[in-house]
Amino acid sequence: MGVVATSVAYRPRRPRDTALHRVLSEHLADFLGQAEAHDHAVPEFVRAELEAILTCGTLEAGFARLLCRRCGHERRVAFSCRGRGICPSCLGRRMADTASRLVDRVIPEVPVRHWTLSLPHALRFIIAYEPSLCSAVITAFTSEVFAWLDAEARTVWDLPEHSQLYPGSVTALHRSDSAAKLNPHFHTLALDGVFAYLPPISPTGVTPGLPTRDPELRFLTTPAPSDADLRAIAWEVCLRTVAIFEQRGLAVDASADELADVMQGDLLPDPMLATCASASMRGVVLFGPRAGKHVLRLGAGPASVVSVPPTPFLNRRS
Repeated sequence: MGVVATSVAYRPRRPRDTALHRVLSEHLADFLGQAEAHDHAVPEFVRAELEAILTCGTLEAGFARLLCRRCGHERRVAFSCRGRGICPSCLGRRMADTASRLVDRVIPEVPVRHWTLSLPHALRFIIAYEPSLCSAVITAFTSEVFAWLDAEARTVWDLPEHSQLYPGSVTALHRSDSAAKLNPHFHTLALDGVFAYLPPISPTGVTPGLPTRDPELRFLTTPAPSDADLRAIAWEVCLRTVAIFEQRGLAVDASADELADVMQGDLLPDPMLATCASASMRGVVLFGPRAGKHVLRLGAGPASVVSVPPTPFLNRRS
């Protein structure tokens, strides 16, 4: 019988070996040049983030020198770009830090359920570039989930009407889907129940006449939602979302021909950013001989590629 000792060794990442780095190295200059040739300059913040990825994690762009005072071992750690939109390394680090903070300091040790809200294509563009509208939709979504949790808890636990219940949730906005297309959608971690201040559970053998203890905070679990419950919640969210858009003078009544006017209006005055966002959302090629056609997928040949059909979109009502 043998014993094997293992240790975890630091292995610096190799950003130049990643597909993203190779794509940017080979095509970023051409992309920027074609954009300028079409009189659509790429916004400076977009250009800066794309160029920063090429130096993220490379020693040539700067590094920190770490030295162990005990053994004298030295290590060089390359600086990161600290990007917030594209760099998978920096985003992954931020995601891990956020998840750790939520688990350790925010979310209590109670059952949690994952809720997801996706939106029709016609609503995604405005949601992506109007923060106040995005917040309003998130509020409508979580409010309906909380209302269902409140009603279920009162029914299951036979609570009096005056009981104050406290649900809780954390929502993350994802701006793209697995194919990196523009697709704002919401992931919500909601407590699978509610908190409530209730009289403490009295132990057996308590002497009558003793003063009553103050109510204690207890967590009341709720059953999993049924298909009918989910349909009801989705319908209420739909009605509230439509009302939010109508209150702001927005309607889903524009055709693809009117899309450019919407994109290059008040929301995105930069025409290049608007064009890129539209192409990303629809999954089409922006420049080159296949401009306007679907992005090729693995396993799909050129014969299966067709031009993008017209799609409805949001338009501002006059």
